[in-house]
Amino acid sequence: MRFRTFLVTGVEVLHLGGQHWESNAWPPEHWREHKGRFRLFTMAIDEEVSSALKSKNYGGLVEGIVVALEVAAFDNWPEMAFTKKNTPPSFKPKSRDLWCYAKLDWLGIQNLTLKEQLKAYNEAVIEAIDRMSEAKRKPKGFLVDECSADLRHVLGSLKASTLTRSAHAATVA
Repeated sequence: MRFRTFLVTGVEVLHLGGQHWESNAWPPEHWREHKGRFRLFTMAIDEEVSSALKSKNYGGLVEGIVVALEVAAFDNWPEMAFTKKNTPPSFKPKSRDLWCYAKLDWLGIQNLTLKEQLKAYNEAVIEAIDRMSEAKRKPKGFLVDECSADLRHVLGSLKASTLTRSAHAATVA
């Protein structure tokens, strides 16, 4: 089973270490004034979860889970800028991926510690998968409860200290 996070963020979301990126458009004053950071490196989470679920099969045609994670201060954006809240998962038969839609409110998580942000991420992902009962097109034979239970276990066992951009770069190098 593949696992991937498709991260969509508002411009207000500042990533830990992002002030050093070449593509950074924020002036240094902005980084000093706004202390909140998104500390999680979702690629590290994806690799950990994918390797833990590599040999798992939950029936049906589902070969992967994609979590479309939106992080923004949603009150500051027009309603159409992001997907609707509580969108049920959808199955994409061509790619054989189950797309789940999760949201994290930037104003609620920006000043949390790395562990607290991981906990919020885990809760949002599990909540997104558990909305499968509301989906219009459900993949036949897919064992949602078993998949959700395994994801809870794997996400709950992740060490927050290994899920930052710098920790991931150290393990890859």
